[in-house]
Amino acid sequence: MNKYFIIAPYRQAVLYRALRDEMNENGFEMTHDWLEATNGIKLENGTQIQQELLKKDLQGIVQANLVILLPGGNDSFIEYGAALMSGALICVATPELDSVEASHFNHDSVHRMEYDATFGVDRTCAKEIVEYIKEYMV
Repeated sequence: MNKYFIIAPYRQAVLYRALRDEMNENGFEMTHDWLEATNGIKLENGTQIQQELLKKDLQGIVQANLVILLPGGNDSFIEYGAALMSGALICVATPELDSVEASHFNHDSVHRMEYDATFGVDRTCAKEIVEYIKEYMV
């Protein structure tokens, strides 16, 4: 079974949830749902709870064979680095591919895809990302 983890900033919670639901409905298994674990509330850095959840996030990444990165978070580079080290396939999904042209996204295990967010970020965007993953990555 394909196990996955989603890296995303809190401000992309709507797409995160839609993508999670779409992936699960297509037979993928999520290794750790960090958004539900935090009840959607951003935790302050350095707190014991935040440190424990980061450990669970990293364990979830290591257990995944597919990691989806929705760029835009300042803290996502820790998780992205863990995904690179784990050997998982990585899908960087964004509405503006030019915004992720940085060299650190140019790696053999990284696929970059652009989704259409013309009418907002919703379930349609999530379906587009899942279709890309199914066609090109698994």
